[in-house]
Amino acid sequence: MENSSVRVLLIEDDEDDCVLVRKLFSRITTVSYDLQWAPTYKAALEAIGNNRHDVYLLDYQLGDRTGLELLHEMNGNGSTVPVILLTGHADYEVDVEVMRAGASDYLVKGQISADLLERSIRYAIERKRLERQLRQAQKMEAIGTLAGGIAHDFNNVLAAIIGFSEIAAETIPVDSKAQSSLKRILEAGIRGRNLIRQILTFSRQSEQEKEPLQLSLVVEETLELLRASLPSTIDIRCNAAGRSGFVLADVGQLQQVVLNLCTNAAHAMREGGGAITIDLSDFSFRAPGEAPHSLLQPGAYLKLSVSDTGEGIAGDILDRIFDPFFTTKKQGEGTGLGLSVVLGIVESHGGAITVKSELGKGSVFAVYLPRVVEARAEASGEDKEIPTGRERILFIDDEEALAEMGEAILASLGYEVTTRTGSRDALELLKADPHRFDLIVTDQTMPEMTGVELAGEILAIKADMPIIMCTGFSHLVDAGKAKAIGINAFVMKPVTKRELATAIRKVLDE
Repeated sequence: MENSSVRVLLIEDDEDDCVLVRKLFSRITTVSYDLQWAPTYKAALEAIGNNRHDVYLLDYQLGDRTGLELLHEMNGNGSTVPVILLTGHADYEVDVEVMRAGASDYLVKGQISADLLERSIRYAIERKRLERQLRQAQKMEAIGTLAGGIAHDFNNVLAAIIGFSEIAAETIPVDSKAQSSLKRILEAGIRGRNLIRQILTFSRQSEQEKEPLQLSLVVEETLELLRASLPSTIDIRCNAAGRSGFVLADVGQLQQVVLNLCTNAAHAMREGGGAITIDLSDFSFRAPGEAPHSLLQPGAYLKLSVSDTGEGIAGDILDRIFDPFFTTKKQGEGTGLGLSVVLGIVESHGGAITVKSELGKGSVFAVYLPRVVEARAEASGEDKEIPTGRERILFIDDEEALAEMGEAILASLGYEVTTRTGSRDALELLKADPHRFDLIVTDQTMPEMTGVELAGEILAIKADMPIIMCTGFSHLVDAGKAKAIGINAFVMKPVTKRELATAIRKVLDE
C-alpha cells in the first residue's frame, strides 16, 4: 500500500467488539494501522464527513439503524472510501444486499483472524483504486472522442485566423494601430491552438515526437521560462541541477508537465506566498508490490517531484483533480485542463503520477518516467530567418478560405503556387502533367477522396513526388501512418507561416 499508515474507521456500537478488533490489528506487523472508533450512527456520519480515512469497517447493526442505511447515505454523499461489512452472523440475503450497495467485502465476527482482516483491507483498498482508474479511463475516452470531433473544425477556423492575421500584418505599416490589433488576434489564435492541443494531449490523441532527453536539462530550461512569470513571494528551489538520466519523450510535452505542475503549485500559494521545490532522482524497483503506482512495471525510472507549501487539497476532491475541466479556481482563472494534460502526457510516455496532500501542509506531485540509456542527439538551432524558395507547389484544401490563405503565404515566400479545393480536381491536374509540381501540400479530411487516398493515387503516378499532409485532426491517419504510405511530412493545423515554411524546406531539401 502506498501510505505508510492505513487509516481505518471502525463503526461499531459494541465496545467489546471494538476491543477485539483492536487486538486483531495489534497482531498485524506487516502494515501500520491507525484505528479510530465511531460508536454511533451519528458519530460515524461526522467522522465520514471529515474524509480522513482509507477504509471503513462497518458493523451491520447500529442501535436502531443499520449499516446498510449508513452505506446508502455514504453513497448518496459521494463517498469513495472502501467499506468492509462486519456482521454478527452470516446472512446470505443481507450480505448480498450490502455487496450490491457497494461494500467491498464482508467478514463474520468471531471468524476473523488478523491475516484475514489484513487481506480484506488490502483487497478493498486495491479494488477501489482500480475502480477509480477504470472510471478515469472511461472519462478520458469519452472526452477524447469529443475532442477529436471538434478539433478538426476548430483547427480549420484557427488556421484561417492565424494565417490571415500574418498575411495582413505584412501588408500594413509596422507602426500602425492596426498592427497592434493584428498582433493581439494572432496571439489569441495561438492560445486557441494550444488549448486544442492540450485537449488532444490529455485525451492521448495528439502527435508526439519522442527522442532521448536528459530530464534535468528540460527541467532547468523550463524553469528559466517560468521564473519571470511568478510573483516574488514564491521561491523556486530546484534540486535537478547537473546531469541526470534520459527518458524517451517529447520535449514540448515534458515542458508542459513541468509548467503545469509548477503553475498549479504557485496558484495554491497565491495568497501568502511560499516555496516550490523540484526534486529529480533515480528510482527503481524489482517486485510489483513495491510499485508506487499500479500502472508501473518493475524497472528503472526517473522521479520528478514538485512540492509546494500551499493550502493543500481537501480529501473529498483529491480523487477528482485529474478530471478534465475540474477546477477549484474562480471563473476566468483556469480551464481545469492543467492536471488532466499532465496525466495524459505522463501516461502516454509509459509513466505514472501520484499525489499526496494535506490541508494546511501543501502537496507533492511525483511523476515517474521510464529511464532509457540513449544519449540525447545534439539539436541544431532554429534559423532566425523564415526559409523561402522558388519551387512549384500544389496546395489542396477543400475550404476556399484556407486555399486562399495557403496561396498567399506560399507566394510571399517566393514559391509558384497553384491551389485546388477538390482532391479529384487536383488529381486530374497531376495526371495531365506529372512533372508540373515539385511538392504537394494536401489536407486530409476532404469529400470524395481523403488526403491519404489522394497521396496514394499521386504516388502511383509519380513515386518520388514529395507530399506534405496538413490536418486539423483525423482518426484515420497520424505521422506514423502517413510516413508508412510515403508521405514525407505530417503537420497539424493550424500552422504559422514559419512552421509551414520550415516543413516545406525540410522536405524539399532532403
